[in-house]
Amino acid sequence: MKKPFLIDQPPNSEYYNLIVQDASDNKMYGITQDIAHIDYNREVIGEWFDVDLAIKQLTSINGVTTAFQCGTYICALQLKHDNSEGTMSFYDLESFNNLELLETLKSNNIYSDAMLNLIQSLVEYMSKSDLDDLDSVRLVLI
Repeated sequence: MKKPFLIDQPPNSEYYNLIVQDASDNKMYGITQDIAHIDYNREVIGEWFDVDLAIKQLTSINGVTTAFQCGTYICALQLKHDNSEGTMSFYDLESFNNLELLETLKSNNIYSDAMLNLIQSLVEYMSKSDLDDLDSVRLVLI
């Protein structure tokens, strides 16, 4: 049974509110490994995203690892094929120096080179945008 979360979303809220289990004090980084939180966040992000992710899971033996833009955040999602385990991490480009973020991720050896290249391309793409225009997401610590 899905856990219900009573968190305001647009139009009742100015921002899309995504759930994390742990976050830095200034919300420049957030993470959740709770599948109910990840499922909730997938619903908030949108049906198009959820369907695309489900298709990738069906065609994968081990699971899915991907990164995408989510407001001013880069979201890195790792999800097992059967949805039994996963990690959803958020990195706020308004708070991180772009090179600092990439160096931190490389030194922590969390992601593969292919994933780091995807994150780097997102950083480059987002750095060309006005981040104030993208500021539509907040992390909610539960």
